[in-house]
Amino acid sequence: MSAVTVAGFDNRSNEPLDAKYIVTDLAALSTLRFYHQGMVRWVQAENWFYVLSNDLITWKQLPKGKGVQKWVAGSYNEFDLVLYNGKIYESQINNNNVLPDTDADKWVIITGDAITIDEVNSVVADAVNNLLTALANEATNRVNGDAALQSNINAEVTTRSAADATLQANIDSNTTAIATEATNRANGDATLQTNINAEATTRLAADTVLQTNIDNNATAIASEVTNRTNAIADEATNRVNGDAALQTQLSALSSALIPHPTYTTPTAVLSSTQSTSGLEVGQTVNIPLTVAFNQNDGGAQGAMSVKKDGTQIATASPYTDSAVVMALTAKVYQANVAYAQGPIKNNIIGVPDATGRIAASSVNSNSLSYQGYYKIFYDAVAAFPTNSATARALTNSRFSNSGNTFTLNTGTVQTKFCLILPPGKTLVSVIDQDALNLDITSQYVASSITVNDAAGNSVTTYTIYAMSQSIPYTASHRHNITIA
Repeated sequence: MSAVTVAGFDNRSNEPLDAKYIVTDLAALSTLRFYHQGMVRWVQAENWFYVLSNDLITWKQLPKGKGVQKWVAGSYNEFDLVLYNGKIYESQINNNNVLPDTDADKWVIITGDAITIDEVNSVVADAVNNLLTALANEATNRVNGDAALQSNINAEVTTRSAADATLQANIDSNTTAIATEATNRANGDATLQTNINAEATTRLAADTVLQTNIDNNATAIASEVTNRTNAIADEATNRVNGDAALQTQLSALSSALIPHPTYTTPTAVLSSTQSTSGLEVGQTVNIPLTVAFNQNDGGAQGAMSVKKDGTQIATASPYTDSAVVMALTAKVYQANVAYAQGPIKNNIIGVPDATGRIAASSVNSNSLSYQGYYKIFYDAVAAFPTNSATARALTNSRFSNSGNTFTLNTGTVQTKFCLILPPGKTLVSVIDQDALNLDITSQYVASSITVNDAAGNSVTTYTIYAMSQSIPYTASHRHNITIA
């Protein structure tokens, strides 16, 4: 509740309360009562009506338009006082439940001086007498109760003292018995300990003997186990060897009497009408490839694969690898043909024998290797070659893989002789077989020359070896040339 001014009635002064009292909360109403040194029977604060209850302390709040029970000489009547539209009404008829606006002649508007002092004093006197009577009765009851309580306490003390004496006697008796029991147990424990010590000594000696026996038995058992293990191992070895020998003999006898049928593994052959030799670096060729599968004792032919340098290029035969340019690095062709499991053949006595039967697998063919080589040129000439065209126009040529020894025939017309070697080849010697095998190597003087390969690519690392003399030979000589 906020701070408000109140109006009310005080029985001591028989006057209404004036506006100087400020109420800030419900508790302040009780403070107001004692502050004014009298009994404020009712007060009005804003639109709320507060009436002092029958305990003369608690205030009851009556909302606007509602009735309240008024404490009068120990009886309760409904709607004796009511706050209605900001005014306080007092009923002229007890237990009237009708509000002022519906039965106005039965209600009287009251103010502070409308309630007589006699009525107030009567109310106060009744309340005080009732309170004093209640207090006297309470005091008498408490005195009588205290006397009875003291009597009960004294009786309880006497009973407990007797019980305590009995308990003490029992405690003393038990203490003596416990002391005797402790002595007896101490003596018994000493005897028991002596017996335990003697038993421990006896058992220790027995355990020592037992351990010795156990150790001896363990040694004997270990030796026996070793001997038996060795014997079993020897027997197993002998039996295995015997079984192997017997099996060998049986196999030999069986093979001698009834040999297993012979199973021939399938084969594959890769062939081509293009020769693998006589190919110059830079030369372009077409390589027809044909795969021939020989089933033999295998199953039916399966998938086929033709590979070039390990990479598959065809899955059927025949196949032509077109426009292949020869190089110093060989191009390798190989075929692989899969086949199913072969049938079981009969042995010589007509019994099916699967020993050696061809399982499903595949077979690789032979390889075809195509590699280009540089050409070697040599001849007797009227003028030494100076370029690729004149070099390649020489009458005699051979591939660099055709061997390291060959012969240049001089004839009886020319006085100049030359040898043109590709990169990687050098002149070792030239022997004139028709001049008592004269070594004329030093007469072949080396110099560089560029010669094109078969594709017209310039190879700048060719070497020309040239020999010149003043007159022709009268008879043709054989210059035996060795290169490396």
